[in-house]
Amino acid sequence: MKFSTIFSTGLLVAATQANLCFDAGKAPECTGGSSIKCIPAHNGGPGSGQDGTSYCSFYCSKIKSKADCEAAKKNTNILIDCNKVKYC
Repeated sequence: MKFSTIFSTGLLVAATQANLCFDAGKAPECTGGSSIKCIPAHNGGPGSGQDGTSYCSFYCSKIKSKADCEAAKKNTNILIDCNKVKYC
């Protein structure tokens, strides 16, 4: 199984159990408080399949509602069911 599959599945499971309620750059998953600082911390090495850009773009966005989640999901291709997440 590729790391990207494990990573994406883990993200999906973790996010569906979480409460998404944060301003841009304020989520604990947004390392460094911005996408620019977050991406290098979450990019895997060559061939890892890990995409820090999508991960950080999602978690460094403002997400306080289902509409925010849907917009961030559409822009980042993150695998998350915005209907099953709790918000503010």
